Amino acid sequence: MLLAACSSSTVGVSEVEKVPDEVQAVSDSDKRLQLIYSEEDMYYIVFHFTGAVEAVAATIDTETSGDTINVDFQVTPEQDGEMSEYVYKLILDREHEYINIQINGKTVYFDESVV
Repeated sequence: MLLAACSSSTVGVSEVEKVPDEVQAVSDSDKRLQLIYSEEDMYYIVFHFTGAVEAVAATIDTETSGDTINVDFQVTPEQDGEMSEYVYKLILDREHEYINIQINGKTVYFDESVV
């Protein structure tokens, strides 16, 4: 799901079909949720989870000064499922200083950020 921002770049989140080698090299299956910096204004969100993960929306928090992007995920856990990797590309504008991740409506934090 992508959002059009006021500037010329596109802000949003989308699932990645082919994970770039540089992201795969630092992805850690022992971490549930990682943020991996790839290049200017582009990040990857990596989930390791037993269940289904879907990005529902990426929105800009207009109640603050617009410096926060909210990324909402819907997660359906599976008790006996195998661990799967889900990778999403997140594109920000320069004015975004904060990333707020929500899973099933609850704010969560990254286990690790890799720059």
